[in-house]
Amino acid sequence: MKSNILIVYQFATFGGVERVLLNRAEVLKKYKKNYKLFIYFFDDFGSKETLKDYIKEKKLENYIEIVDELKPKLYDYVVSIDTPNIFENRDIDMSKLIVETHTFEKKYREYLLDNFDKVKKVIVPSEIFLSKIVEDYKIKNRSSIAILSNFVLANEDSMRAKINLPKWNKKIVFYFGRIDRNKNLKELVDALEFYKAKYYDDIMLITVGNSDSEYNLPDYVYKKHLSGQIAIFPPISFDKVSAFLDCMKEKKAVFVSPSKGESFGLSAAESIAHGTPTILSDIEAHKWLVSEHRECLYTLGKSEELAERISEAFQNYEEFTKIMEKCKDKFSEKRFLEEWDKLFSELKGESDERDNS
Repeated sequence: MKSNILIVYQFATFGGVERVLLNRAEVLKKYKKNYKLFIYFFDDFGSKETLKDYIKEKKLENYIEIVDELKPKLYDYVVSIDTPNIFENRDIDMSKLIVETHTFEKKYREYLLDNFDKVKKVIVPSEIFLSKIVEDYKIKNRSSIAILSNFVLANEDSMRAKINLPKWNKKIVFYFGRIDRNKNLKELVDALEFYKAKYYDDIMLITVGNSDSEYNLPDYVYKKHLSGQIAIFPPISFDKVSAFLDCMKEKKAVFVSPSKGESFGLSAAESIAHGTPTILSDIEAHKWLVSEHRECLYTLGKSEELAERISEAFQNYEEFTKIMEKCKDKFSEKRFLEEWDKLFSELKGESDERDNS
């Protein structure tokens, strides 16, 4: 008999959380696990129907479903992913409530201060982020926190929807994911300016993703007189991510993330898994992704150093590709499955013990 798990999330966008949930469903199906995920979004920002289409196309209906009503009593467990308004629901059984947090910025998870000790378990996506949560909330009992590692699907057979991009005659630097203050894309624009001044006028930047309205990247690009060298695209749908990354690999592009903080770094991991040379800010999560390879890291805040790293990546493209091959096994689906089985085995054991007491 399957365990039914309700997952609640604030926004249905084309973001990393949705990709994580789809990846989990793919692995549950691949290994015929007895779990089904039911996803409830409080607000739809345009991706619910796309998600449903993806689930149908990939034949994942037995492992994941989008629901339109919030009825927590129907499920074995409820997992809230950084959605504090779940605590306002009167039907929530706190003994079944699990909080999963992916949000690096502490101000967006202040709700944990009042609720950490009330919930069944807190889930984080990496050992590094676990240490940060322990530090931020002065947690003495680390067993109250569990890791469910993010991962990239092995040999993903995406629908391979063809991505057609203009035939630019420049080298491509790219970024995909959310664009906001923490993701720090203006630093990448600065690096492009340094690159143009120090090296050649032979590269361009492609960004793909939702942009925070308070973080006006196009205006910044205009002020830097770089509008002709930067293409800003809206987010792409879930079925096109792998095809987009394949396209970038074919064009011998370089992925860059100048992020100020990550709980894991999913888009970077996906680029690494596709064998695309990747340059990252030297935050802890990024250092773990590239196994401390210094040639793949630059000092956060130093855009001129980032320009140098980009130049080195293009000059030594094949060597960088080999580094990516060495790193990609770190975020495997096998590790996730082991953590998933351990987590729910422990939760079931605790429930059985409570019922028998």
